[in-house]
Amino acid sequence: MNRTPRPFPLPAMNDDALLPETLATLSAALAPGTDLAPVAHPSLEDVRAFVAERIALLLDRNPGLLMSILYRIDVAERKVTAVLSTHGPEAIPAALADLVIERQLQKLRIRRRYREQAAREREGDDAQPDR
Repeated sequence: MNRTPRPFPLPAMNDDALLPETLATLSAALAPGTDLAPVAHPSLEDVRAFVAERIALLLDRNPGLLMSILYRIDVAERKVTAVLSTHGPEAIPAALADLVIERQLQKLRIRRRYREQAAREREGDDAQPDR
């Protein structure tokens, strides 16, 4: 079995909770208007397979749209260029999928961290006596 190496480490264990939101967000970005059956507990491989399949389709049918989507998702252009220049045609969708998932998980982690920080600050403000 020939597996494409991932350009990023596997997500941390607590990232499993982010996979449903990752799948939903990437579904909306890569397959707008497509009604996907909700997956309660998608695995990283489920998300990767879906994203790679959509990327392969877009690469074949509308590469300009794919590049626009990658830009909107905020995948680093240098990483996309590296994948396109170093991977064979069969490996490109999976490698790009890894970049997309990596970036989406990164954004979700950042949002979660700031939400938690804001909640702690609100709790601290509530604990302060009025003057």
